[in-house]
Amino acid sequence: SQAVRLSWTNPMSPSFTGTMIRMKPGSSPTGPTDGQLLVDKPNTPGSNDSHLHLGLTSGTTYYYAAFSHDAKPVYAAGVTASAVAGVRGDFEPDGDVDLSDFAMLQRCLSGDSVDYAPGCEEADLDFDGDVDGADFNLFLPCLAGADQPPGY
Repeated sequence: SQAVRLSWTNPMSPSFTGTMIRMKPGSSPTGPTDGQLLVDKPNTPGSNDSHLHLGLTSGTTYYYAAFSHDAKPVYAAGVTASAVAGVRGDFEPDGDVDLSDFAMLQRCLSGDSVDYAPGCEEADLDFDGDVDGADFNLFLPCLAGADQPPGY
C-alpha cells in the first residue's frame, strides 16, 4: 500500500510526444532500456504530468530515470531521482504512527475537493489533491501509538 508520486514538467520542444519513466533497484537507470518500465505517458509540450508508483516496500530506496521523447522515438538524456518509501501516515518520520502524526493530518484537513495547503502533500494519502475524510479513513488503521509498529 506504499506509494511514490513522481511529478514533472514536460519539455517545451514542439517535437515532444511523451515521457518514459524507468525504475531500477540499487542505482538509477542509465538509459531508455535499462531497468523496469513504469510508464510511457503521451502528453503535450510544456504540460505538467505525474505517475503514482504503487505497491512499494517501506524503507526501500527506489531509483528512477525519466526520458522525454519524440514520435520516432528518439530519447533525450535522462533525468534521475530517488525516493525512500515510507510508512503511510508517519509524517515525522520516526517509524510509528501516533498522535503527533494525527495532529499533522488535522492541520492539513482541507475538505472534499478543496486543495490542501503547501506542506501537506504527505497528508494526501489517497493522492487526489485534497486532505479529507477519505485520507482520515486511510490514516486511522495505521494509528498504533508512540513507539509501536504501525497498524494496517
